[in-house]
Formats: sequence, structure tokens, C-alpha cells
Amino acid sequence: MKKYIALTLLSALLALNSADVLAKTDPQTITFTKGSDHTSLQGSFTGYNDVQYQLSAKKGQILKFNLTSTQNLAYLNIYAPGNKPGKAEALTIDILDGGKGQISLPSTGQYTLQVYQMRNSARQNKTVKFNLKVQVLNATHAPKKFDATGQLPCSLALGQPTHQCQYGVVRAGQGNAELSIFSADKTEYQLQFKQGKLVAPSASTQKRAKLSLIELKTAERFEVLDSILYH
Repeated sequence: MKKYIALTLLSALLALNSADVLAKTDPQTITFTKGSDHTSLQGSFTGYNDVQYQLSAKKGQILKFNLTSTQNLAYLNIYAPGNKPGKAEALTIDILDGGKGQISLPSTGQYTLQVYQMRNSARQNKTVKFNLKVQVLNATHAPKKFDATGQLPCSLALGQPTHQCQYGVVRAGQGNAELSIFSADKTEYQLQFKQGKLVAPSASTQKRAKLSLIELKTAERFEVLDSILYH
């Protein structure tokens, strides 16, 4: 009987250790394309595995996130610089905050973002596919007081039909302006104009009469009237 109990305990310990090994993962570094402040990440994991990302950011910046997944099984934890999953408390615990939100970052350094599933689905060894949208804004950029708001034609993915996106613009005069364009999930695209010409981010621009056709390197397309940029 003692031998049976000992073997049972050993099996349990091995099972726990296997889960711990599965949970360990090498973090992936999040980088933004030049002139951009956001990105979209796709991945998958199974059971007690997780996916971890590392993001460098500064104190006072705003980190916005939006996580969607298979059957809404994926959860997101965000850890301050120097803290790691399983060894420290997360800044935001997704089971409480949901898959979408934003936080003001408390310090400068490398943050860890952990995507995982809860134990009740992990023990069933379920495979979860997810999409994580991440955006980092300077505190001076959020929130803004816009000089004008409205809608403009946009397409936010390769092959996507043109539809309407909300925008807000801060004008500095003579065609100098900062244009914020928002997707349905509130992802913000920031476009900087000088004398009516796009200067950031890097993009292909075609001028047609009083309309600029702008296509970012990440495939998003916008139609911007001159009247949006000028007083």
C-alpha cells in the first residue's frame, strides 16, 4: 500500500513538472514598423503552454490592447519591467479586465505580455488561436481635443472593401495637422501632415485634385480630403 501511495505521489509530481515545463516559453520581441505605434500579432498555443511577448516602452505611455481568440479562451496578463509570469503579480489580470483595454505604464523598461488559457480549458489540452492588437501612445496623444471629427473612406486590410472610418484632426494651420483615424475596435492610426503632405508614417501617396490617396506599408488605405487638414 505504501509503495502504491508513493508511486501515485511521484506520478502527480511528474505531471505538475510537465505542466511547468510546457508553460515555459521564450518571449518574442514586439517591434513596430517605422513611423507606426501599433501592430497585430497572431499565434496559437495548446494546453498549459503560453505565448509571451516583450515590449519596450516608457513611463507614462499608454499601452492599449485588444485580444480575440478561439471561443474567447485566451487571456492576457501584462507584467512590469523585471517581473515575470509566475513570479510576480501582473499589472493587469485579464480575467478581471477582459480582453480589451488600456493601462498607463508605471516605469520605463521591457514589459512582458503573456497570452494563456485558464486551467479548466488547459487541462483539456485545447488549442487556442489568437489575435493580439497592441498600441503604445504617448500620454500627450491620449486623449486629444480635436479641431474637427467625422468619417473618411478607409480599408484596413489587404483586399478589404472600402468603408467608413471615424477620424479626429488637430490642425496647426497651413495644412500642418495630426490626423487620427480609428478602426471599429478603436485602434488608432496617426498621420502627420506638413503643408498638406504626409510626412509620417512612411506611405505611398497619390494626389487627385483635392484628395490624397494614402496607402501605408502595412496595407491600410485612407482617402483624405484637403478640407480635413485645413481650417
